[in-house]
Amino acid sequence: MRNTHTIGLGTIGVGLVLAAGSATATASTTTELTVIQDFDVATVFRSFFGGTDRSFLTNQARFQVNGDSLISTQSPLGIYTVFDIDGSTLRPGPGALSVDNIVFNLNAAVNQNTGSGGIGNPGELQIFYTTDNGDLNDKDFNTAGNTDASGLTGQFSDLFLLSSAFEDTGIRDINRTLDLTQVSGSLLDAINNGENIRFIIASPTPAATFQFATGLPDPSTIFDFFGEASTVEFSVTAVPAPGAAGVLALAGLAGLRRRR
Repeated sequence: MRNTHTIGLGTIGVGLVLAAGSATATASTTTELTVIQDFDVATVFRSFFGGTDRSFLTNQARFQVNGDSLISTQSPLGIYTVFDIDGSTLRPGPGALSVDNIVFNLNAAVNQNTGSGGIGNPGELQIFYTTDNGDLNDKDFNTAGNTDASGLTGQFSDLFLLSSAFEDTGIRDINRTLDLTQVSGSLLDAINNGENIRFIIASPTPAATFQFATGLPDPSTIFDFFGEASTVEFSVTAVPAPGAAGVLALAGLAGLRRRR
């Protein structure tokens, strides 16, 4: 986990310096979380033998997202990936005032033996947020009615689509900035209350295949995948520390006196 900080000073001033009561200070912190190392990753997928299987990643070199062909005898088998992030790891000391930005950096996993990987078949890649933090063992890859290749057919109580774009075939990384318009308040509550934050990555394109890296060495000698670890970046503004506004106002007055 890596943190970077930027400090923004609110308006102080008649002209450049002071307007009574207007001095504010905000601290924006960007926290980069790494898959598996900093948060839980699981895949939910249609089994070869019917029904749903789940994989809770601990030492795997990759995670996958596939659309489902909806025909049991064909590939690819549908897979969606779930990120479960502990909101308390993102909370600034005084609390969070706002969630400003979230960026997904999904880095390609490449088979070291064949050179294949990344985006094998093109398709739409979607990122969802849900407040449904129920046990994934109770969540299925649902192809009921053969209508939804993403496998997300009503098993989560809510789904908010935060990003959706078509991705062409190739071994390349995917970087997505999420649209937080509908969910900023829910995310803020989860961070301040130390609750789980759940994202789901899926594809509604039946033949789409995506392979993303965890940065870990592959335990398999047959499927020898590797790539730079995928990450999620959160930019969060902290609640101003008590007294910060007053300190800035005094500093502004001192500056005015020096110029006079």
